[in-house]
Amino acid sequence: MNNLQLVKSEKFGNIPCDFYSDGKDYFMTREQIGRSLEYSNPIIAISKIHDRHKERLDKYSVVTRLVSTDGKVYDTTVYNRKGIMEICRWSQQTGADAFMDWTWNIMDGLMAGDIKAYKPMTQAEIIAAQANLLVEIEKKTNTALEATKATQKQLNGALDVLAAPTPIDWQAATGDRIKHICKINGLSYLKVYDALYRELEHGTGSNLKIRLRNEKNRQRESGHKMTDVKNLTQLYIIAHDKKLKMAFDGIVRRFAAKYANREV
Repeated sequence: MNNLQLVKSEKFGNIPCDFYSDGKDYFMTREQIGRSLEYSNPIIAISKIHDRHKERLDKYSVVTRLVSTDGKVYDTTVYNRKGIMEICRWSQQTGADAFMDWTWNIMDGLMAGDIKAYKPMTQAEIIAAQANLLVEIEKKTNTALEATKATQKQLNGALDVLAAPTPIDWQAATGDRIKHICKINGLSYLKVYDALYRELEHGTGSNLKIRLRNEKNRQRESGHKMTDVKNLTQLYIIAHDKKLKMAFDGIVRRFAAKYANREV
């Protein structure tokens, strides 16, 4: 049977149910019957009931070709009203009686004209609907692919930052990197530096200001130029301490990774 038309869609609770007609009788699919009866494997469950009562249900069922949500046509087992009633009678599910009554009322209303059925679609309309469905699926697929590409690009950018080799002039390169990120993202250079320094102190238990003061005093006493001593920074202290340098390098790399994908 290939002349079934979808004439009504309703919900039994939260379960979508489609009603098909051949102009004489009304049908529902095996899967939707099973879902409405709350079987965990709806198709298998109804198939087992059918096999146990084959003599009865063979008369009230037919295999037809219906369009699925993926736009493809599949062989689908459907049952008419008597078939649905028979399945509910043999089902042990608690909601079987309620579903049987609900289905009977829907089909009764369709037959009496109390429930308005959809206008049957022409072959051209069916083809157009299938084409529109495929277009929508393609659009969603393309959107998902673009999102995946964007995510991969962001991930690659972050990994590149984290995997970057340590430069020879670490102090100058680190300072330039922090300034560049601040400039691109409109961040306060001084506030960012202060936050990074405080994170380092918290993680290592060090006090950069005291260490910087002591280093300046040492260099003054050693006869270094006053301008050189004056230009010493906390970054200088970090650059000349292997443990602090390694810890701060990790902090700066995480900071760079955070902003890597916002740069243009």
